[in-house]
Amino acid sequence: MQIAYTSQDYRKQPQSLGCGLIDLFINGPTQPIKGEIVTKHLNSILGVSEISKGKFKIPRLIRFNNPNTQNLIIFNQYFDVEVLCLDDKANKLVSKLYYIKSHKGTGQYIQAFAQVSAIIIAPSGFIKQHKIIEGKTKINFTI
Repeated sequence: MQIAYTSQDYRKQPQSLGCGLIDLFINGPTQPIKGEIVTKHLNSILGVSEISKGKFKIPRLIRFNNPNTQNLIIFNQYFDVEVLCLDDKANKLVSKLYYIKSHKGTGQYIQAFAQVSAIIIAPSGFIKQHKIIEGKTKINFTI
């Protein structure tokens, strides 16, 4: 019986397992940006740890059932990512931006998120490319 999984075990899973396509709209009705929405609990905990750098091309949205609790996400990817937190009170407002470097060590890097309704994990350069500003940019999505 296997009790713990390594990040290499996660990477063996197909990328689309538990994900569906969505359209993201930055600051109102604009050209949609293709993204993925995580639909399975295990994949939401994994963040993008199971994806290889070459396959991580579009942002991934993870919604939280209860923004008032700590929601844990594992960041064990071997490439840089950007995380956009969507505020739970100000509808779809980007409340915080994180830049997470590639995981080079041993062990798990786990980040807790609270007081946010969702996060978007995006490839490096996404924030600059789309001119996202903390506290000012709103992101809507359609499934």
